[in-house]
Amino acid sequence: MYIYARLVTKRNFGGIIFLTVVWALLMFQVKVLRTDGISFVIAKQVSLGDVLLLHFRRLQFSAVLAFRVLCLMVDVRNLLLFPDKHHSITDRVVSYTRSYMVYGTNLRFKSELYMRFKLVQFIRLYMCSRLFIEVDTPIISSMPEAASSAPFVAFHKALKKQVYLRISPELCLKRILVSGFDAIFEIGKSFRNESLSVRHYSEFTSFEFYKVGRNYFWGIAFLVDLLQFLCLKLAVLASAVAIQINYFCSAGFDYLSLPEVIVKYTEYSMQQVLSVSFMISRLLKLGFNYDYFQMTLVQLWLLYFENYIQRYVVYPTFVLYFPIQDSPLARSRDLLTAERYELYVAGIEIANGFTELNDAVEQQARLVEQSVCTSKPLNTVFIDSLKFGMPSATGCGVGIDRLLMVIFSKSNIRDVIVFPEVRG
Repeated sequence: MYIYARLVTKRNFGGIIFLTVVWALLMFQVKVLRTDGISFVIAKQVSLGDVLLLHFRRLQFSAVLAFRVLCLMVDVRNLLLFPDKHHSITDRVVSYTRSYMVYGTNLRFKSELYMRFKLVQFIRLYMCSRLFIEVDTPIISSMPEAASSAPFVAFHKALKKQVYLRISPELCLKRILVSGFDAIFEIGKSFRNESLSVRHYSEFTSFEFYKVGRNYFWGIAFLVDLLQFLCLKLAVLASAVAIQINYFCSAGFDYLSLPEVIVKYTEYSMQQVLSVSFMISRLLKLGFNYDYFQMTLVQLWLLYFENYIQRYVVYPTFVLYFPIQDSPLARSRDLLTAERYELYVAGIEIANGFTELNDAVEQQARLVEQSVCTSKPLNTVFIDSLKFGMPSATGCGVGIDRLLMVIFSKSNIRDVIVFPEVRG
């Protein structure tokens, strides 16, 4: 068998040399004897990090995965300073800027990278088995989205106008629903030109799906089934890395409205939480200064949840019924709330979904109001598509990076991104 493998450790005992190499998702040892002739000479000269071409056979009685070399050649030399041990890259900035070195020498990180790629593959497998069609929508748009997030701005030389990187594929996907497709999904990149944190990154991978003729209850059940499918698939692959699948593989999903989740994680009674004055007093005590008297009770709940409760929501919890003011694209449930949910796990929001608003008149009114607040132009193309008629549907977006944070128990989103940017 011939393979290309990277040398990570080397031990020379005079008449015998042991080379530890990484190949694919395996790390194993190759023994080279003085009697191996030219291979032994090459083994003495190789340096850590070199890519070797190996031909070998398995040592039958070895207690570890070890091989006897039959032929050894150097395919390419490593010209960078290589750590003396494959696990000794401890500087966080170096591990980000030279992540190829980390992946190439550390099996745990390499396995996580492999499982990230497989996760996307498993999503496609699941969605296609449910007769969803994968679509792709533009990343560059001539019109900024109505969301409050700031977009990346560029200038298109050929078109001689300003363009924007998408914040979300949502509006384009809804236009595909208008075109007559009833079960679609997209996996792709979105961008937000905002501050960075351990849970926020300017470039992120999202997965969104839409199904005609269904509501948010169906979307929740579908998402639960998908997550359990993904974790069971990843569990089969997990060898060098520990993954958290217990979150999703049990029936322990909670389904709580905003006031219910506040009551669960505090000592407050439901009667207290339903009081506007009480919620304002709690927010003031936490030091948040807002124009509370311009906010509805549901908005006060959301503000309190995001700033105090969310970090304590460890086990999978669907938080239901968000304020209409914060859900401009969702169908209303009543005068104050929308048919919207978010999934939280380990204190992290990983999914957001709702029953889609398809009333063109109401949608236009909401987007006009949002356009005034954000000082962004109105997306007339999307509104015109709704006027043509979009069937009732549900949609959901899942953050792939945040989902991987939960699965791999990572506290920083950069640890699940392949080549993250760093300050400086």
